[in-house]
Amino acid sequence: MRFVALVGIWVFCAGLAGCSAVPIGMGEPEEASSKDQGAELGEPESPLPQSRQRQSSPAVDALLGQARALRAEGQHELAAVKLERALRIEPRGAELWLELARVRYDMGDFAAAAQFADRARRLAGNDDDLARVAEQLALAARTQGL
Repeated sequence: MRFVALVGIWVFCAGLAGCSAVPIGMGEPEEASSKDQGAELGEPESPLPQSRQRQSSPAVDALLGQARALRAEGQHELAAVKLERALRIEPRGAELWLELARVRYDMGDFAAAAQFADRARRLAGNDDDLARVAEQLALAARTQGL
């Protein structure tokens, strides 16, 4: 019985370790490519730096980086999957909710984009820049959704 428990713990740890690795070529995307995509749909330009300092796990950082790279490549569904996985780890991550709102906006799902941007704004705390960008994105999504 103890052997089974140890194997279970080992499998769990190995799974977490896999979440923290960033595959080759999946680093931070070029800023211009994500701005170009947002500009196509009328998304407000975001002055929010992509690599701000925040407290989170290496797994969440890796998933966020992968999601941003996928979004820049136009693979929005996969980017959303990565962000939803990161949100299961860090459900109060305002930056994760904002990035998911951006992905949903790019996909044309304006209602979800507005909802996720509102959640990011509420969770932003003292991060006025993030709150402002989230508010702008929510407004743009509501405008597009009319």
